[in-house]
Amino acid sequence: MTRKWLFGALTVVLLAVLVTLIIQGHKLEKQKANQPVEIIQKSKPSLTRALGPKDIELVRSEMKMESGGSGDEKVHRTRHRLEIRNTGKVAYESIELSFDYLDSRNQVLDTRTYSVNQAVSPGSTLNIEDIEIDSIPPAAVDFKVTVLFADIANLNSQVE
Repeated sequence: MTRKWLFGALTVVLLAVLVTLIIQGHKLEKQKANQPVEIIQKSKPSLTRALGPKDIELVRSEMKMESGGSGDEKVHRTRHRLEIRNTGKVAYESIELSFDYLDSRNQVLDTRTYSVNQAVSPGSTLNIEDIEIDSIPPAAVDFKVTVLFADIANLNSQVE
C-alpha cells in the first residue's frame, strides 16, 4: 500500500513539475517573440541597384544608321546620341540601357544593351554623344531606348 501512495505522490510531483516547465517555456516564448531579432543602427554605404529607376529620364535620343561593306558582307550599324537627366535625389552610376530596334510596323527586330559607365548627379544632365552598335538588322527603321537598371552611387565618392 505504501508503494502505491509513494508512486502516486511521485507521479503528482512529476506532473506538477512538467506543467510548471510548460507554462514557463510558454511565457519565455512570448517574451522572445515581442523582442526584435536585430537592430541595425548604422550601415556602411554600398552599391545598390535600382531596377527601372523612374527618376532617370531620357530627354533626347537620336539614331543615325550607317552601312558599310559590299554584297553579303554588308554591315549595318547605328550611332546614338542620348541625353539622360537625373530628376531624383541620389546620384546614379553604371546605367544599363536597352535598345529595341523596330521595323516599319513597330515590331521589335532586335534588342541590344549598352552600359554607361559615367555618373550622373541629382538634378544634372549627362550627354552621351557617340554610342556605336554593330550588326543591326537592315529592316530596322526606328528604335526605343529604356533604362534597365542603374547603380546608386556611393555616398562617399565624388560624382562629376
